[in-house]
Order: sequence, then structure tokens, then C-alpha cells
Amino acid sequence: MNKVLLIGDIELNHSDLYHVGDEAALNEVVRRLQNEIPDISISKYSGPVPAKEQSLVWIKQITNTKRVPAELAQIVSKSNILWLVGGGNLNSLFPEYLYHRVALILAAKSLGKFIVATSQTIGPFNEGDREIFYLGAKEVNYLSIRDQLDSADELKDLGLRYAVSHDDATLLPCKKRKFCDKLHVGISSRDWDSSLTVKKTRTIMAWLGLNLQLHLIPHIIDSQNSFDVDFMKRHFPGIAYDYSYFKLTGERFDQEVKSLTSSMDILITTRYHGAIFATSENIKCIALFEGEYYRRKMQGLESLKVPNLLVIDVEKRLSRKKISDFFNSQLKELAPPVLPKIEKILSSGKV
Repeated sequence: MNKVLLIGDIELNHSDLYHVGDEAALNEVVRRLQNEIPDISISKYSGPVPAKEQSLVWIKQITNTKRVPAELAQIVSKSNILWLVGGGNLNSLFPEYLYHRVALILAAKSLGKFIVATSQTIGPFNEGDREIFYLGAKEVNYLSIRDQLDSADELKDLGLRYAVSHDDATLLPCKKRKFCDKLHVGISSRDWDSSLTVKKTRTIMAWLGLNLQLHLIPHIIDSQNSFDVDFMKRHFPGIAYDYSYFKLTGERFDQEVKSLTSSMDILITTRYHGAIFATSENIKCIALFEGEYYRRKMQGLESLKVPNLLVIDVEKRLSRKKISDFFNSQLKELAPPVLPKIEKILSSGKV
């Protein structure tokens, strides 16, 4: 029996947070594993992520002495496959996650485990962190990335091979709903969006017209219903938000958010998985980004040629004609996403 240990980009240090996109990716990999490999045992790592400095100590111990620290052996020893689920933590913005994942990879390799990392965004790195990433990435048996731009360039520069696929959460099932009245526009913003991004989002909302029904669709919540929700209520006042929607449907929260997204006519988002949910359900999506990290994610999604997606750099001048033309354009046919078969991943040689 294959025993798989999944490592997701969920907020392991904050148990009261629910990150919709990262949970969706983790849940979808579980579903696909169970459907495609009947004889399988799945566990998820749910422990804390230590400080970067502690993980660096472990990395040096493994590379210099070949001995696996007991703390890491306890995590990886009971499974024969270590699987890093898709996400955007392999970069210098989240060094504690990067270093911990490299430490786990090196520990798993030393113990003879098969290592998989799927639908990753690679970088940006500072030079020291790029070297640490390379130590781990060269030991991965199957590595897939979710863009054909910066992640591909990073891996080519390091001499590493890779596959290209869509995000792990792309095929997340949901109950499709459709409103029959008016045009329905969803807003999914991050709780740390800048004032410039908020201003550009409001401008686009105004350009789309007055006869719209607007919806706030959060992607991070906590037990107090804050984070994205509080932020959007402050910056987009007057838009109804009914949290009870996410209590009554009987779906998981990630599926509920995708269901609501699928009922929109258009989504305006700064959330990467907002764009994933919309485009995978053939919903028009205006995806805004600011800064290098989010440029890599949004333009990376665009590089996969997903239909009905308009990516906008908020630091550049908005084009009202471009927004209007996109809003009024015909929906393009939804192309089937590229996701490798689990059997192919597990039977692959070193990549």
C-alpha cells in the first residue's frame, strides 16, 4: 500500500484561519489520489512551521552528516511518498515555509522516500534562498509548476527539469448556481491590498455600470469572520454580504466559495484562487496584481492561456475600452485543464 504524506500551503501556524485556495488544492489532491489509486493511505502534516533558522540547522545537519533530525524523521518516516501540494510558498517572501519544505525534502530523500511537488509557483528568491531551494528541488522525483514564465525560467537557470500543469485546485467540484436577475459581479480582495489596488478595483466596478448586483466573496476567514471580509466591508461599503450562505449549503467552505463564484457573470479579484475558481467554471475574470510575487502568479496563470481572463497591473494606467470590451465580449470555450494522472506522477523517474 502506498502511504502518502501531504504538505499543503495551509496556515499551519494559525489554526483558526481558513485559506480557501490552499485548502481547495489540498482537498482536491486527496480526492484525486483516492479516486485514481484505491489502495492508498493519506495523511496530512498539521504541525507548526518552525523559524527559518531552525530549519536551516536541520538542512545543514542532513547535508553535512547525512543524519536526519528526529523532529523531521517523526514527520516523514511513516509514509513512502512525500507530496508538496501546489502553492506559492517556495520563495523568499515566506522563508520559514521554504526552509521547512527543503528540510522535509532532504529528510525524506535520506530515508528513501519518493518526493512529489505539484503546481508550484517558484520564486522570487534572494540569492541565499535560491541556493537553499536548489538543495531541495534537485531531490524531487516529480516537480510540476503552474506557469510557463518565471517558474520555468528559475528552474531552467538551475538546470532542473519540470512539468507544467494547472493549479491543483482547478478541478475542485462544486454545485453550479445561476442567478436570473441583473448582472452579478463578485469581488474577491486580499486583506492587505494597497490603496492603489482598491482604487483601481472601484474604478473598474464603476465602469461596468449601475445595473449590477455586487457580491463580496472572501478567500481567507477566521472564527471572527474577519480578514478578507472586514477589509472588503470597509473598502467596498454598501455591498451586501450574507455569511449565512456559507453555513447552509452543506458543502465544504472551499466548495461553497467556488459555487458562489460560479454563479457570477464576472469576478474582479486580487486573489489567485479567485481567478482559478472563476476561469475553471467559465466565468469572466478580471485579475489585478501589484508587485513581483503576484505578477508571477497572475501572469503565470495567463501564460497557460486560460480563457475569459484579463490580467491587469495596477501600477499601469487602466484602459476603460479594454475593460468594456472584455466585459461585453462573448465567452470563449472552456479548454480542458492540463493535470497529470496520479499514476503517471508516481511512476515517473527522477525529474
